[in-house]
Amino acid sequence: MKKEKLLAREIRFLGLTQKEFAEKLGVHGNTISNWIMGHKAISPVFFRKMMEMGIPKKALKTPAKEV
Repeated sequence: MKKEKLLAREIRFLGLTQKEFAEKLGVHGNTISNWIMGHKAISPVFFRKMMEMGIPKKALKTPAKEV
């Protein structure tokens, strides 16, 4: 499974929709989608917040794609 999809799976495992997850983090839903698809890198602040919420580190190592 691609790392991008790991994040989506972990969000579902927490029992949250992407929208609910975004609200808990204080970001827009599109931000979550961009992280899942690998279009944007996850900032260190949100990386830590997601780990505190129970998202494993392996699901967060999604480098931004070159455009």
